[in-house]
Amino acid sequence: MGEEGKIMELYKDYWDYMIEKNTEGLRSLMSLDYCLYHMTGVKQSADEFLKG
Repeated sequence: MGEEGKIMELYKDYWDYMIEKNTEGLRSLMSLDYCLYHMTGVKQSADEFLKG
């Protein structure tokens, strides 16, 4: 599988985990220093994001 295929697989996994509310699956995709910047300007750590 090429790089594009791997990215597509990760993207699909991400949305499957979001729909299933699978926080452990989501966490497995995140780096240790994961930080989400929302379009509203809110900054969230992985723990804050997963609590939501």
